[in-house]
Amino acid sequence: MNVHRFVFAFVVFAFILGAFSFAFSGTYERSAWKGTITMIYREAGGESRDYEVNQIDNENRWSFSNTFTVTLKVCGNSLEQAYVKNASVDYTHTWKSSEVRQRQVCQPRGEVKKPGWKSTGEGRLVATVHPDFVGTNANVSLSVSLQPSGGMRYTISTGLLDKPQLLLTGSLVSKQYDPCQNSSTSATVDYKPGVASARTNCSEDGKICHSVVPAGPVILPIVFSHTDITPGPHIKGKVTMPLEKSGGALLASIETQIDDMVKHLPPELRKQMMEEMKKTEKASAQEKQGQSDPADHKGSTSRAIDASWDITKSSPCDDVTDQLRQELSMIQAYADPNLVSRARREGWSGEKYDDATFEYGKSKYASEWWKGKSSGQQPGYSGNPPDGDRQRHIDMALNNERCSIEGQDEKRKALKQNCVPQVVYDSILEHEKTHAKQCMSEHTAKEFASRTPDSFRKFEQSAYCAGAKKLLNWADGVCKESDIKPLRDVYRSYCPR
Repeated sequence: MNVHRFVFAFVVFAFILGAFSFAFSGTYERSAWKGTITMIYREAGGESRDYEVNQIDNENRWSFSNTFTVTLKVCGNSLEQAYVKNASVDYTHTWKSSEVRQRQVCQPRGEVKKPGWKSTGEGRLVATVHPDFVGTNANVSLSVSLQPSGGMRYTISTGLLDKPQLLLTGSLVSKQYDPCQNSSTSATVDYKPGVASARTNCSEDGKICHSVVPAGPVILPIVFSHTDITPGPHIKGKVTMPLEKSGGALLASIETQIDDMVKHLPPELRKQMMEEMKKTEKASAQEKQGQSDPADHKGSTSRAIDASWDITKSSPCDDVTDQLRQELSMIQAYADPNLVSRARREGWSGEKYDDATFEYGKSKYASEWWKGKSSGQQPGYSGNPPDGDRQRHIDMALNNERCSIEGQDEKRKALKQNCVPQVVYDSILEHEKTHAKQCMSEHTAKEFASRTPDSFRKFEQSAYCAGAKKLLNWADGVCKESDIKPLRDVYRSYCPR
């Protein structure tokens, strides 16, 4: 079986930050780099050829097209945080081939059959993004140095990801006809996700077999480096890189992975497939020695990466102050006396009041009240939740029956992968810790469990104030006073000293 039938190339951009010549602090708490890196891998090709080797007629037809896109979220003083934010793949590889002996002598009577032994193969492969790939930590190298003439010289380099990026699925069908026995055999192999181990079913005479094997996890290597100069603290660029130079290493990697996939097959099918591959390798070697007509060979393959990056020196204050604005918007919403009065008057449940207040808090946030706009009628909510807010609380919440916090690890991981400073997680945890105390304290447990509009109003405002205090204390030591003063004033108006 021709190795070229399996060859495809996906390239993953993965960056870890290297050394910077700037004197930044060791953690993502002050000025830092933050942005995204996007890579689009494009590949297309096909082949159509007919040739003869050792009185065996050969034909080979195959084609494929592939687009693999990876987006990374990167941040940190040295971009020490780099995660796969999103990935998509559109890959199809189909082939059809056959080998026919011009003649075959059948023993013991020496009868000659024309044509002789015949073997055919065809298949279709597709690739999907590995279910564990998005969210994985990426390896990156980025170095920056000041230039005497001004500006900064930077170098971006890629390394390798050590986790599977794709799953290879599809079907392979091979058939053989023996004219001396006037019999045919066939084998079908399906690569499917979610299959723990290979299994094979054959007909009673063993001439028809069907195997289902685990989908093949794929790890694709990539070596990439680009150097450029930027005038200021904004690293932005794009480049298209042909991949002919990396073809040899990539092919060797894919061949190794194919060998691993073949290991899942039953012994008889594995032997047959390996024999087919050896015959193809032998034929290819003979072709290189001039034993085939180059005029019969028609085919081409093109591979390239379109890479782009947009990384800016920024302050974590942007994330922290935005979260603080959201917390304060919620505090103002829960403090509003009109909404809770309506809830009492119309007999709302506590949950209905809580949902309505949350929507009101989002409209407060959308009004950008911290910019000193008019305090008149707030605009209606646009329909999109602010970045964070309940989305940032949704994975971590209090179990009201056990008064325990759940989902801490998931929330910490999600925030880190979004390059959100640690203090944002700390503030959300402080919010839930406040609810846990309310739930367990003998002074508040009964009222907390009542889940009335008034209890929601009281305990949510208190919890939001606790989280906001954590953010405000951090911002006081890091962020500009002009950004913090309007937020501090609102906090002091609604939260106890």
